[in-house]
Amino acid sequence: DAQASDDPAAFIDADEDDPKSWSILFAFGAALLAGLLFNIMPCVLPVLPLKAMGFYEVAQHKRLQSLLYGVAFSVGVIAIFGVLALLVVVLRWVSWGGLFSHGWFVWTIVGILVVMAVGLFGVFTVNLPTSVYNVAPRHDTYIGNIQWGGLTAILATPCTAPLLPGLLIWALAQPTFMGVSAMLMVGVGMSIPYLILSAFPELARRFPRTGPWPELFKQMMGFMVLGAAVYFGSGRLIQGPGFFWAVCAVAAVASVYLMARTVQLSKNATPVVVSSILAVATLGTTLWWSAKVNGLLSGPSSSSGAMTQSTNWTPY
Repeated sequence: DAQASDDPAAFIDADEDDPKSWSILFAFGAALLAGLLFNIMPCVLPVLPLKAMGFYEVAQHKRLQSLLYGVAFSVGVIAIFGVLALLVVVLRWVSWGGLFSHGWFVWTIVGILVVMAVGLFGVFTVNLPTSVYNVAPRHDTYIGNIQWGGLTAILATPCTAPLLPGLLIWALAQPTFMGVSAMLMVGVGMSIPYLILSAFPELARRFPRTGPWPELFKQMMGFMVLGAAVYFGSGRLIQGPGFFWAVCAVAAVASVYLMARTVQLSKNATPVVVSSILAVATLGTTLWWSAKVNGLLSGPSSSSGAMTQSTNWTPY
């Protein structure tokens, strides 16, 4: 009975959205997408074009040599996700899915997400220990690029929290080989842009480096993280699926901020139109989902705005 639980994940439709029910194709696709998304996270995005151009420079402008360095770099990235798979899927030192049934864990996650969001809004900057940044593998050797790949994957770890839980739940429910393969696929997804840019390094010169637009992107990532914090926190405080409306409030503020900031940064029509489309999509999708899970979009089977009785809800 979902109504008897204060866990926000209790309102996931077990027949459609339970990660354990994902098909192999869907799970591996989600893993590949998660890996790709790591590259647009604030932890990694600034490194991508600079490293790709570095491949070409140290290869003495030889495209094949640059590509081989990209392959070595990718091996380092994938190796880190192999270590993660060993710890979580093989040794099972962490039981990720079951932790969300405990209030202490959920509130800890909420606190971490809020701190992350505040950091993304530019209030402060969190750096890893100086010793990590002092590691300087060589760019002009295969071993050095493997080490660079591993270091880049490690630097991406602060951004993994919003993207990996569902995949980890799926991987833990599969045979060990399948679960490990899915985790390695995340590393493959993260490596793909580096491989492409090592083969075509001229594309890297088109990436934005610094300025107001990358900063705006970083702030919008902050709203996403804040939305996740509100999702988990409000789910512990509000009975029933009504807590989704709190997430809508975050989406509304983010949408308004995106449009207002875009108008400030550019008077051209194109950026304003693009930001308007993104804002409408963000808020519209959130409102639609909230109305759906609260029964407002159900057919005749719904009663007084409650969840439709035809849905098989189960505590998670």
